[in-house]
Amino acid sequence: MSTLDRESQGSVEALLGEVRVQEATSIVMVSHQELVHTRSDAVLRLHLGRLVPKGAQGHGTGSR
Repeated sequence: MSTLDRESQGSVEALLGEVRVQEATSIVMVSHQELVHTRSDAVLRLHLGRLVPKGAQGHGTGSR
């Protein structure tokens, strides 16, 4: 698996943000990088096969 360095990641996120505004559209991004959510309007997480809002109970704990 390859990842972007922080500078490249920031550049890609900024570009996607510009495209989103210019085109008045939404962008769906899937990432394992925790920092990606800092520029997001909404964050959903997948936990035990279900989508859960950011900060919902059970996130990252492995609990059931």
